[in-house]
Amino acid sequence: MENMDRMDSMDDMDMAMKGDVKRGAQIAKMTCAACHGGAGHSASDDLPNLAGQDAMYLMSSLMAYRSGKRNVPAMAAIAAKLSGQDIADVVAYYSSLEDDR
Repeated sequence: MENMDRMDSMDDMDMAMKGDVKRGAQIAKMTCAACHGGAGHSASDDLPNLAGQDAMYLMSSLMAYRSGKRNVPAMAAIAAKLSGQDIADVVAYYSSLEDDR
């Protein structure tokens, strides 16, 4: 089973390279912006900024939330609703932004 999880994870990481920035922006606006800000800059020090983050870091974080390996209930609930392609698109969007803070 662990090998299958790894395969799914690698497939999802491969999708990050094929994410659609425009679609990712739409998903992020509906799903992520309330906490992480519209342009990936959180208004709270308790929540991470996502703008300009490394794509592999974002992908592995979202996959860990979705699988339950990272135990943050709010993020797990959100990530569970996202398909692999949704995650790839959101990752493409946030990693394409400038971290101008």
